[in-house]
Parts: sequence; structure tokens; C-alpha cells
Amino acid sequence: MRLTHLVVGLVASVLCSRMAAGEPEAVLTDAALRQILQQRIKNKKAVGIVVGRLQGTNRSIVAAGTLALNSSRPVNGDTLFELGSITKVFTGILLGDMANRGEVRPDDPATKYLPPIAKMPSRNGHVITLAHLASHRSGLPGMPENLTPAETFANYSMEQGFEFLSSYELPRDPGSAYEYSNFGIGLLGDLLARRAHTNYEQLVLDRICKPLGMNDTRVKLSPEMQGRFAIGHDDELNPAKHLEFLGFAGAGALHSTANDFLKFLAAVLNPQDDRLSKAIQASQAARTNTVGPDGFGPGDEVAWGWRFNTSSDEIIGHSGMTAGFHGYMGVNRKRNRAVVVFSNCSRSIDDIALHLLQPRNELIPYGKAIALDEATLERYVGTYVVTPTLEVTVTREKNEMYIQVTHQSKAEIFALARDEFFSEGPPRFSFRTNASGIVTELIVRQAGKDHRGVRK
Repeated sequence: MRLTHLVVGLVASVLCSRMAAGEPEAVLTDAALRQILQQRIKNKKAVGIVVGRLQGTNRSIVAAGTLALNSSRPVNGDTLFELGSITKVFTGILLGDMANRGEVRPDDPATKYLPPIAKMPSRNGHVITLAHLASHRSGLPGMPENLTPAETFANYSMEQGFEFLSSYELPRDPGSAYEYSNFGIGLLGDLLARRAHTNYEQLVLDRICKPLGMNDTRVKLSPEMQGRFAIGHDDELNPAKHLEFLGFAGAGALHSTANDFLKFLAAVLNPQDDRLSKAIQASQAARTNTVGPDGFGPGDEVAWGWRFNTSSDEIIGHSGMTAGFHGYMGVNRKRNRAVVVFSNCSRSIDDIALHLLQPRNELIPYGKAIALDEATLERYVGTYVVTPTLEVTVTREKNEMYIQVTHQSKAEIFALARDEFFSEGPPRFSFRTNASGIVTELIVRQAGKDHRGVRK
């Protein structure tokens, strides 16, 4: 299982820039978008991809590829995919809804909803609240430490989670810093369900899916839905095991289709004066920064399950990755549009969604990658200082190049030309040399904006 939050590039979010006054916007036609999807599949970076788009109230579905690598069955708007961490947005909305109804308070101590056998950690008199769990500010780790790498949430019980909580020592005061936690928001989903005297899936159905007529968004799939469920594939296009949850479903257990998910995005893009719209608004209103050991950097905020880019065009959304699937959903209210992209391969497709939301976000040029010799690659190895607290480290493993941003995961980059690279994310990377041919700078270009790093 891979629900870990992978951040690729200078920052995790897209730093969108304003379109110049009078500058026309190039919006992809369905035919042009389909060609991009087919090229991604041809380059063996995907098996099947489905894109759902909203422009105001106009909806469209564009799809390419198949349900499995050797299948002839095409994916379409009714194909089911794992949502992974996109599920967290639903968990945040549940908190908003239950707070609006007076069933819980966001600042309630989480321990209030635990069974007597469990003990919630605290630090320096500061307790973990429901809002801390929803915004990844609880101090709990990404995954519980008694969940071994060989295990998944499919066989990790609530009792094991309570055992971990009862012995865990927080590294910082709750609320003091951001650190992405699957465990924390999964726990939140279970606590909310416990308060509502039901299970997580039923709570999602009652509070979100039924009001929107979302009949294909579920944790457990019916036999008929199983027949429309895509087979997941890993980065190398090998079949991947289906993700299941015994507990902590609020971290990533939901499945959905593009057609069904557009119903949800329509409610986000065009809110009504109803209970669900108010719950969505409540989940988005509780915005905090992402300063912390797993922070995204300038221009980003989080709310209850949501991520916000605060630069110019504000994109609101979330991605989701599991062992065999990748998805991204987002809304750009300035341009009155929303997008969902689902793929049955774990490789990122975020660039497709982000480009559709704001065309200045560049697509990954997979088909244009070239090979450079090891001597040329060695020239780039080093650490580049972007700000006093933000560095980009470039390393090499034979013919493979990697970057690692302060506090972030290492990610591979690929050569477009000598001194020009890209990653499986929004940024492009350019290395600059001095008069002697020595590499002295790294330029990270993202959404038309350059960030300069000076080599140490």
C-alpha cells in the first residue's frame, strides 16, 4: 500500500501565476486531451485514464486505455477507481457537517470519542483535537509505528491503533506544526463514525453520497460494481493488490467513477443553500499554513482534508495514490472549472489535472526524455540554496538523477537536454554554468515562475 504523501518539486502545490491582461487562454479540446492521454499510455506511463471536466455547468468525460494491461475493455466514465487520499476530503466534510449539526465541536479533544481502553497522547498540557486530526496538525506520525512495512490497513485493527496511541509520545505540541498523517485522519473518520453510531462508509453515504445521488462512490463494491472496477498497476505496469481497510477507512478507502465524482465537484464549484454545501464550506474555511516537518512551502494552506494554493488562481483539491491507482481532483473557482483525473497506474497524473485547471501548468514531457552520460550527470550533483531554510539536493545513482527538497521525499528527474530536466510533477529544472563551464545555479520553473537556487 502506498498512501504516503509524495511531494515532487520545489513545493508540493502548483504556484499559479496570473494570466497577463488580455492574454488568451488555450483550453484543450476533448480530441486534443484524448491524444495526450493516448500518448501517456503509449509511453507506458499509464494503462487507462479517465478525465471528467466541469466548465460552469457543462460536463464532459474523456477516456483512453483499458481496465487492465492486457484487456480489450476500455475505461470510461463509469469505470471504478480507488480514490486513495482523495477520501480525506470526504472525511473533512463529515467533520464540517457534524460540527454544523452540533454533534461535535472541532476543538473537542479527540480522546472524548475514544473508547475507555484507549489513551490519546498529549504534550505539555496540549491535547489533540478533532480539528488537529483533520488538518494534519496532531503530531501523530504518517503511519502508526506498529504497522509493519509488510502490512496494510487491511489487517490493522482499531485495537492495534488504540494500542499504538496509548504508548506513543508526541514529538511536538498538538497544533504547533503540520505533518501529513494517514493515521491521524483515518482515526478521525472512525471517531466521527463512532459518534454517529455507525461505520465510516455509512456516514459518507448518509451525509454526502445520498444527497448528491452518488451511487458509485463506496468503500465496499457490489458484484455489479466489481465488474466495472479497474485493475491497478504499479509504476512498472505490474498488477497491484487491491487496497482494503479493516479500520481507519477515512484515510483512503473510497472508490468512485468520474461520472459520479463530477456530481461532487459540481456541489463544490456551485454551492447551494443546503446542508451539504454548508458542510463543504465549513471544511474549507478552517485553513492553516503548512509550516512543519512535512510542509509544502510558501503559497500553500490546508483545511479539513483540503489543500489550497493561495497564489493568484486558487486551486483547491487533493491527490490520491495507492499501490495501483493515482487520482487528482481540483477546483479553480476563478475560472469556474473543476477537474477529476483517475488512472489505474500509480504514476502521477496530477500534471494533466493541473494543466486543465490552469493552462500555465506544464504537462510532463515523458516522450521527450533523453539519456546523458554519467560524466555529464555528475556535473549537476550538489546542494542548491533557494532560501535560508529551503535547499534542493541533487544526487546521482549511475545514469539516474534525483532531487530532494528540504523535508521532502527524493524524486527522480529526467533529461530533456543538456542542463534541462523534468520530474513527474509540475516543475522543470535548468542548470546554469559560469564562464568556466561549472554548474553554479539551479532554476526551478513552475507555472511560469522561476525559483533560483545557488550551489553551495
